[in-house]
Amino acid sequence: MTLNKHGNHKRILPIEKIADKFIICYNGIMRNIATGKIQHIEDAMTKKDIKKAVDNQTFDFDRRLLETLSYNIKQADQIVGHYSTKFDYPYFISRCMLTKQDTLIPPYGRILHQDTWRLMKRSINPSWKGNTLRNFIKLTGGRDEKTFVD
Repeated sequence: MTLNKHGNHKRILPIEKIADKFIICYNGIMRNIATGKIQHIEDAMTKKDIKKAVDNQTFDFDRRLLETLSYNIKQADQIVGHYSTKFDYPYFISRCMLTKQDTLIPPYGRILHQDTWRLMKRSINPSWKGNTLRNFIKLTGGRDEKTFVD
């Protein structure tokens, strides 16, 4: 693994739709490989963001969220997500373009992007039922219950 200019390794986890509420958020972990220090990173759309977009009659309710996500992506050497090359990252790029924030998109080739879904698709035993995130977590020895955040 390589370190970024701050000596940190950072990974950003997926943007999600949670339960039946339409909440767009991200969460991640920044780990300094040299010191082992871990920092949790997260942000979510707020009612204030939505109200501002409604008051301005715009469709940029996620403007602030995109700015913080872009900042964190640009700090990263590597992004790891599940199905993130097919959904999360293209969604981020599309939303940046729709909200006229093209400068938030990192230059092509700047970020190493790893997709655990693709890893599962290429290497998983055919007896497993699907390339789900839950199966990936079980395969790698992690906990497979969902953690809900307020």
